Amino acid sequence: KTKDDALDRIMKYDLDIWKNFYAAMGRRKVDNDDYLGSLVNSGLFLFGTVEEVRAQLVDQWRQFPAEYITLINHYAQTPADVVIETLDTFQRHIKPALDETIHNANRAAAE
Repeated sequence: KTKDDALDRIMKYDLDIWKNFYAAMGRRKVDNDDYLGSLVNSGLFLFGTVEEVRAQLVDQWRQFPAEYITLINHYAQTPADVVIETLDTFQRHIKPALDETIHNANRAAAE
């Protein structure tokens, strides 16, 4: 609903994975044990309101149209109802805008 809500979900459901796997085993820079800052600044997570996430993804699709997207939900940490809500929100409110962007890119390429 808000960017703060999204950050709260990240802290609850993703930060542990980031801290103990991505940062610990990868090459993710973490300054002063600021794992949340590291995650947020990595560019690997898009988060915010539905409108903000949709705008970010549409901007990416305009720069580099793609046919597929991989949505990573840390199912072991995330309650099923939150995962289902996230997927439903994506399908209803974000995917149609991505489909339109792809359609427009294909039409422009055909002209």
